[in-house]
Amino acid sequence: MKIIKRAIGSLKRNGFKKIIIFQFGKVLNWLNSIKKKKDLIEESFELHAKLVDKIYGEGLDIAVGQISDELLKSLRTEFCKDSCFYNDNDFINSQSIHPVLKVDNHPKNILEALNKNIVPGNMHIYDYKNSTMKLLHDELRQMFKIHIGSPFIFVNTRIWKTKPNSEKIGPNEWHNDGLFPGHRKIMIYITPLSKDYGSFEWKENNKSIRQLNNEKTGKAIFFRNSDIMHKGVPGQTYERISIEVTLIRSLLNGEQEWQGHFFGRHFKNLKQLELVFNNK
Repeated sequence: MKIIKRAIGSLKRNGFKKIIIFQFGKVLNWLNSIKKKKDLIEESFELHAKLVDKIYGEGLDIAVGQISDELLKSLRTEFCKDSCFYNDNDFINSQSIHPVLKVDNHPKNILEALNKNIVPGNMHIYDYKNSTMKLLHDELRQMFKIHIGSPFIFVNTRIWKTKPNSEKIGPNEWHNDGLFPGHRKIMIYITPLSKDYGSFEWKENNKSIRQLNNEKTGKAIFFRNSDIMHKGVPGQTYERISIEVTLIRSLLNGEQEWQGHFFGRHFKNLKQLELVFNNK
């Protein structure tokens, strides 16, 4: 903990980007030296999150926004055509690894249920060099930067359709995401939120139920997805199209410089943060 205290002290005294990179590099080197075991990897993310919280504060738990009509039109054109979605079981049953992201390896029964209830899209195969992806990330950064409360890095972006009258399983049942500390999510809805198309619910203070419903197309919600219980509510008539953007609070802003993964959860370790910092 002494190296983190020294880093915080230096940041407060100097406040320069070079100091952030240099001191945080020391923290990363130390944390990477202890990340051989699974529990220590998660602990390293916890220490990183505490460092960010100490400097910038914790940010808000949840915030709601609305994307622009221009962005909505671009997303529909680029990522919402029928050809952008996988309509066979082979894709969702396939398992793979990713160089940057921790990937979910669901058991057979979960994969079978997902196949019945959702249709995955191909948005995850792109990075920030895609003009529409960049437009989305830039607009979300401006929309939620005050609520997030610190610089942040985009981690993964994906899209899917939820079939009407889907089962209450996976994203359609109460859950929190259990990502490594510091990660957050933003959900963007390309269809309306209503009884016909479906809605989004969360538990305020994990008790009283709140709902994002009767909203026009393009609603966006940022939230602490690993702390707040939440679920998607399938529509009764139409498919709901959802985009999910995962990010991590950090000391400097960063783009999603890698292709994502449909089952990508969060960064595998802090090495990727170091690469982002070195590119600044």
